Amino acid sequence: MKLKNIWLLFGIFVLLLVPIKIYSSISAISFAESVGFFAIFIAAILVLGICMLYFVKIPIKNIEITKNWILGALGIAVALCFFWCIPAYFNDLTTKYDAEWQPLMMSVFSALSFVSFILFAISHFMGKSVLTKVPFFIYCPVLWFCLKMILFLSMNTNVTDKYAVFSVGIFALFTIYYTQMFATSTKANNVKIMYFLGLSGTLFSLSSDVPTILSAFLNQTFVESQLASAVLGVLLTAYAVMLLVETQKQIDNSQVKVIDIK
Repeated sequence: MKLKNIWLLFGIFVLLLVPIKIYSSISAISFAESVGFFAIFIAAILVLGICMLYFVKIPIKNIEITKNWILGALGIAVALCFFWCIPAYFNDLTTKYDAEWQPLMMSVFSALSFVSFILFAISHFMGKSVLTKVPFFIYCPVLWFCLKMILFLSMNTNVTDKYAVFSVGIFALFTIYYTQMFATSTKANNVKIMYFLGLSGTLFSLSSDVPTILSAFLNQTFVESQLASAVLGVLLTAYAVMLLVETQKQIDNSQVKVIDIK
């Protein structure tokens, strides 16, 4: 199975499932929240994962950092959104947290993740990693998503959208494998796993974050921390998709080199 067919399958799932979830969320229709629709959504993810992990052959295991102005610009946009999250969580008095330290820690890790994505963006602008001397910042976005998962799974939080929970959980894993670009090499096939996590996270993010943004503009009532997180999710989705597009180029180039050698 060719990798391009995965993109086609992904596009079909986006067109068939995401609009239903968005319309259902902003129209207060409970269908998209039903167990049946969620089961269909999970089945689509499983089909995508099985095809990606078992039927697609990818000649490269890791992604090289190359000059990519679009990735650099998206990295700056994600960084600015993390910067927005700093006061959004620090001033969040409307959400019921389990402990007072939770929004404060979200602000702290938002600040650290802001620095991380600035460095990621510079790396993509320059075509080489600039994080070798400050490896701590490689993992800050991972910690941000892990803490966000803790908030989602807390008993007192008012977040009930399971699509948002899955989105944050998947992107937490995605950032772990993404940071391998800036850390050390591994024997695992990071590219395959990143493809599955990136495309799956995109489906969940579009299904949860876009309705949150639309509802905020339509109703003019929103919790700033939730809106900031939703915008961050959409920007990170664009970043992940663009990263996979860059990966596709590297895969195609590696196949061309093999043909030339033969």
